[in-house]
Amino acid sequence: ILMGTLNFLDNTIFLFYFIDMPKKSWILKVIPLSGSAEEKEIKITPLKLRLVLSFLIVFFSFLTFSAYRYITLEVDYAKTEKLARENVFLRKELKDLRAKISRIDSLLEKIYEHDVNLRTLAQLDPPPPEIKEMGIGGELEEPKDPLAKEIFKNKMDLDRMLKFAEFELNSYQTIATKLEKDVNLRARTPSIYPVNGRFTSGFGYRRDPFTGRIKFHHGVDFAAPPGTPVVAPADGVVRNIKWLSGYGLTMEIYHGYGVSTFYAHLKRVNVRVGQQIHRGDVIAFVGNTGRSTGPHLHYEVRVFGKAVNPLNYIIPPSTYYD
Repeated sequence: ILMGTLNFLDNTIFLFYFIDMPKKSWILKVIPLSGSAEEKEIKITPLKLRLVLSFLIVFFSFLTFSAYRYITLEVDYAKTEKLARENVFLRKELKDLRAKISRIDSLLEKIYEHDVNLRTLAQLDPPPPEIKEMGIGGELEEPKDPLAKEIFKNKMDLDRMLKFAEFELNSYQTIATKLEKDVNLRARTPSIYPVNGRFTSGFGYRRDPFTGRIKFHHGVDFAAPPGTPVVAPADGVVRNIKWLSGYGLTMEIYHGYGVSTFYAHLKRVNVRVGQQIHRGDVIAFVGNTGRSTGPHLHYEVRVFGKAVNPLNYIIPPSTYYD
């Protein structure tokens, strides 16, 4: 027997008696203590009990599921709202990105045009026009979703422009190397008169002024007063300074690329062996040393040790190249 009390809204107190019957049924007696109400007896069979318990289980399960669905729907709605806001922001960002990509594409087109012009000036072959496309190999499937499709297109364009920019960087480095080499070559190529004097003898066969025999003259002669400055016709390094029989005091300058210049009959030199010199530097002074009929400069240009006509390496001062 179980006994208990219960308070209802009318403040009436009931006593509960649960009695286990032989037929395994339960009897619930409700006895009001106030005496204002009649006693009640409720018989509960196992079937009824199972039905009530099943109902309660189903009811509370439904309540639990409904509460869970309500909470999850609220969370999903909040996530959906957040995703919608992010979607609007992302579309705006993609629009700005597309505008920047178009701007970069235009700049790369201008860089390509300058590249072509510079290559022409540097006497290099122009890059092929199709290099601007810079195709990406492999089969790439384009997504169906519009937003994913836009992202895919932007990615492809950025990859293409990155490859194109890398190509242009290499191209400009090639141009710079070529121009630097050309500038260095021009600076080291003899191109001016070595002395301000009067041309007296040319390159080739001539009659020796001392013996009267026909001999090959390996350079050119410029007559000038003793002490007249002799200047370097190009950049280079002094290779040697020495006295040679017949040539008197001599000097040789190596200009690179197999080219050297030779000076003879000098009065004195103004440089030392191993010294770096530049075009126009005063390197010596006209003299009358060695086997000479008068003060003059004997000047030679040698290419890989072989004498060539120096006049081919002299640009007249009146000549202008555009």
